[in-house]
Amino acid sequence: MTAKTELTNHVWATRAARAAPWLAGGSAVAILFSIAVAQILLGAALLALLVARVVARAKWRFPAIGWAVVALLGWTVVAMVAAGELRAGWPQLKKFFVFAEFAVVATACGTVRRARAVLMAMAAAGTLSALWSFVQFGRRMAEAAAASEDFYTYYTPRRTTGFMSHWMTFSGELVVVLGIVLAFALWANRARSGGGWWAMPFTNRWAALALAGVAAVALVLNQTRSIWLAAAAVVVYLVAAWQPRWLLALPVLAVLGYVASPGAVQERVRSIVEPHGETDSNQHRVVTRVAGIEMIKAHPLFGLGPEMPGKRFLEFVPKDLLPLPVGYYGHLHNVYLQLAAERGLPALAILLWLFGALVLGARRQADPVLRHAAVAAVIATAVGGLFEYNLGNSEVLHVFLAVAACGFAVVNPVDQTSIV
Repeated sequence: MTAKTELTNHVWATRAARAAPWLAGGSAVAILFSIAVAQILLGAALLALLVARVVARAKWRFPAIGWAVVALLGWTVVAMVAAGELRAGWPQLKKFFVFAEFAVVATACGTVRRARAVLMAMAAAGTLSALWSFVQFGRRMAEAAAASEDFYTYYTPRRTTGFMSHWMTFSGELVVVLGIVLAFALWANRARSGGGWWAMPFTNRWAALALAGVAAVALVLNQTRSIWLAAAAVVVYLVAAWQPRWLLALPVLAVLGYVASPGAVQERVRSIVEPHGETDSNQHRVVTRVAGIEMIKAHPLFGLGPEMPGKRFLEFVPKDLLPLPVGYYGHLHNVYLQLAAERGLPALAILLWLFGALVLGARRQADPVLRHAAVAAVIATAVGGLFEYNLGNSEVLHVFLAVAACGFAVVNPVDQTSIV
């Protein structure tokens, strides 16, 4: 290789290495407003890292937790082949690309300074989405009044979506953002942040708490009950890790929040035990749970195949539960049942391994903001998954992986050949 060629390769490798953090971080932020932009940036970040790897032999960071991700993807392929439903499972194969977000962020944004910057930018984008949801809420109120309809009945199937296309996606992302902002509020300070003036909203406790308030109010107005439970779990964890004595204040704040909430929110809370008929009944979730258990009993090892529970749903519904209540039956509304029914009990075991390993790995993180934000993201996803197939949503999966990857950031690069 000539000296000129070596110089050219070095220039390209340097450019790729410098671009990778911006592209990877941009992908993590963009998912909060556009999946198309996020995936374009993710692809560009992958390309930049590949150039740096091939040309300059830069190392990729592969935390041990990566093996759980590989195992989940590998077993998905095995289950698909075993079920003989290759065409039906194609959407899950395409989703493998999203899982690259973990490796890309862990590699390109794998220092504490970069990981914090990514989380700040994600929180800023999430806050803007929350603010836009306030406008949407006001518009829904005006629309219901103009149509002379009861607001609760009108709003329940038309909830706020922020920058997203569906309220479940919006709330699933925003509960992770809430965990990020609270982690900054409770543990960050200007001396350790390494940021400039732009970092002030996150390094000043009161400013960060104000941002957390915006996210919390947006989640309340969104009225997705499963995410309320996930948000409560996140807040309890973060407060317990910070100052356990403040846990005593949480029930008081919850009661005050309920009293101060609009009537529609109070009505939504009461609907947990007193549903309004088919408007907000959970009866269809009871049916999906029963059918999911029957699917697992019939196919415990490999499942029905990815995407198949919705297609074969009626085969596993007990006759005494027919006709089906009003609801969506394309999936099982539970990430644990869904994976076990699709891909067998080994897939469920791998998912639990993934969650557990993420928490244990993040607990070794020296930076408290990154450590607690990552654990909060796992808690939000794990609890939310009890009532929704949240990891089947590419946007929620993308956010979860990006924040989890930040939990494995290091203070300094491992060596000079590392991309970070």
